Amino acid sequence: MGLSLPAGWLAGRFGAHPTLGAGMLVNSVLCLLTPLVAKFNFATLLVLRVMQGLAQALVFPSFQTLLGKWGPRKNVGSMASLAYAGCYSGIIVSFLVGGTLGEHGFGRSSGFDYDGDNWPSIFYVFGCLSLITTFVWIFFTYESPAVHPRISRAERQEIEKDLIGQEKKNLKEFTLLDIFPLIAFFPARVRKKATVPWRSILSSLPGWAMFAAQTAADYGDFTLLTSVPKYYKDVHGEDLMDSGLYSALPSATCMICSVAISAFVNSHVWRDNVSFLVSRKIFTAIATFGPAVFLIGAAYTTSKVQALILLIVANASSGTQSLGAGVSHLDLSPYFAGMIYSLANTLSSVAGIVGPYLADVLTPNRTKSEWQDVFFIAAGFYAFGGLMFMLFGSADRQPWATEEIYKDTSGDKDDHISHDDDVVGDVILHQ
Repeated sequence: MGLSLPAGWLAGRFGAHPTLGAGMLVNSVLCLLTPLVAKFNFATLLVLRVMQGLAQALVFPSFQTLLGKWGPRKNVGSMASLAYAGCYSGIIVSFLVGGTLGEHGFGRSSGFDYDGDNWPSIFYVFGCLSLITTFVWIFFTYESPAVHPRISRAERQEIEKDLIGQEKKNLKEFTLLDIFPLIAFFPARVRKKATVPWRSILSSLPGWAMFAAQTAADYGDFTLLTSVPKYYKDVHGEDLMDSGLYSALPSATCMICSVAISAFVNSHVWRDNVSFLVSRKIFTAIATFGPAVFLIGAAYTTSKVQALILLIVANASSGTQSLGAGVSHLDLSPYFAGMIYSLANTLSSVAGIVGPYLADVLTPNRTKSEWQDVFFIAAGFYAFGGLMFMLFGSADRQPWATEEIYKDTSGDKDDHISHDDDVVGDVILHQ
């Protein structure tokens, strides 16, 4: 949370590709070092974990910046949903495989004494997988279509035209160092950047509608994630934390819901009949009002099966956020998407911390009536965020959405978008 805003600035200043790659690389190495560092003392391990958190903070703002450069408006919601599905699948695999590795792994044969435990194998396996993924990312991904050496002319034109949109005035050309994978972490110079219009962003009503929706969603989502097992044990007498399958259920339901719906949204049946604004508001409504209704239902039911089903459905419906307010910042300004997301993420992270803490404060006796209060408050947050986005949310480029032009220095003049297409030649523009 503390590095979210600086991470957005770094992604905009030095490029999202090297920033995200650096975060992944540092996190992978620190994951591999965790068992060794744990042998020293708790303070050293705590420092390492803080460093991992700082490295991970670079990932999502950089990812949002890349979406602003690679995501045509008609596809950006589906692209975000598929990317988040990768996050969910990683959580699912870690829950299902982590227990097996801890019990039957290779910690005893690692060369260090871990008191007969195999838990180090969890960090070794996932650290190696993360490191492999990092190198694949560094060598096979690029900052923008303008610097990708293998993208087809037709695909590049389609992406760039879509991102330019209808307004093509007041163009200013900047120099950009093409960030190739092999030199991603050693940029020779920094490209010129427009000043972030903080006053305009902070006074933007559509921006605050998006902030409200995402903050409310994080409050409710983290309350669901951390408090439901406690609620189920206190009210229904069963400990769900003993089940690795249940631990994976929230992520699994979100992933299935978001991927399935994104496939439908990407179809011509939806795209040809529903505007961007209506689409964003429909999925934000599902992601906010849906969990609110299901939480209230779970608060009153006396059946543990019904309660579990209602809570799972509540979690699943929140997965449509990535097709609604979760990508609203890309509608408002693709160019400043990373910075806007960083600000939203900072605010929502605070709510994500407050939610579980408040749930503990409100349930000193662990009674059903106390848990009803927790669910009512979470439902209220969901409903407030949804209502704000319904009233003030927007899918239009904002007046402060500054332009950015990427000049292609590849020398291949035949691969450029021509002036005959009413698009500025040799450039990619984000408004």
